[in-house]
Amino acid sequence: MQLDELPRGRTSNKLYWARFNRVFQTYLNERITALEGLRDALDGCICCGCLGLATCWLYNLDDVAAQKGAGPLYLM
Repeated sequence: MQLDELPRGRTSNKLYWARFNRVFQTYLNERITALEGLRDALDGCICCGCLGLATCWLYNLDDVAAQKGAGPLYLM
């Protein structure tokens, strides 16, 4: 992650942290959006791969989705 890019042998400056903040905010916003989607879908399909619900949007008779992985891995 971004912390790996910390300068070696010197203290980080304000410019580095401003850049880090922009990248990290984007990452956090993406994670928050994904978690909100999961929260809002808990009364239906949560992409677990069980295919037990008739409304599961992952349901696929030819199992084409399995080529991309099962359950939550499919979303990542």
